[in-house]
Amino acid sequence: HFRSTGITEKETFYSYITEDEGKTLRVFSINENLRYMAPWKPTYMSIEYLKTTIDKKGDRCVVFISDAEKMGAWENTHQICYVEGHGYEEGDNGKPFIPAFFEQIINNKWIKPITLSEYMEKYPARSLIYLPTASYDKMEEWALPKNLRKSFTKIRDNLRWNPEKQDEYIFLKGGFWRYFLVKYPE
Repeated sequence: HFRSTGITEKETFYSYITEDEGKTLRVFSINENLRYMAPWKPTYMSIEYLKTTIDKKGDRCVVFISDAEKMGAWENTHQICYVEGHGYEEGDNGKPFIPAFFEQIINNKWIKPITLSEYMEKYPARSLIYLPTASYDKMEEWALPKNLRKSFTKIRDNLRWNPEKQDEYIFLKGGFWRYFLVKYPE
C-alpha cells in the first residue's frame, strides 16, 4: 500500500503520519521481502537482505513479520520453526528457524532491534502520507470471483517475480477487500 502512493522501497524504511478528519496516526510499512522469507527460507537470507537496507544515518526501520501464525500455526510451520528448521544452511546449524533467527540477530551486532514505540520516541515521522483503501494482497485476491482470481494470480505472479516489472507490480490491485464480506458473510 505504501509503494502505491509513489514512495520508493527505501522510503518504506521510515514511519509516516496519516490523518483522517483531524485525527492522526503513525504508520509503518511491513517489509514485503522479509514477510515472504520468514520462516520459509533459511535465516541467512533474511540477514543478507537486511544488509541491503543499511544506511549511515541509522534511522531506518525494517518491520519484520506480519502474521504470527506463520511462526508455528500454519501448515508445516511448526516443523520449520520449532523442530527441524532449514537444516545446516549458513548460520542455521540444524536449529529450528526461531532460535536460529534470533541467534543470527544476536551475532550480527549491526542489527539494532527496536520496538515501534521506541522508534517513534527516537525518530520523527518522515512525512504525511495518505494510504489507499486496501488490504493485504492475498485478501484482495480472495475477494475476487474464482474465475477472475485465477487470471489475477497469473498476472500478479508474472509481475512479482520479474525484476524488470517491479514498477508495474506495485500498482497491481485485486478486488476491494470488503467484497470478501459479501462472498463470506459473517
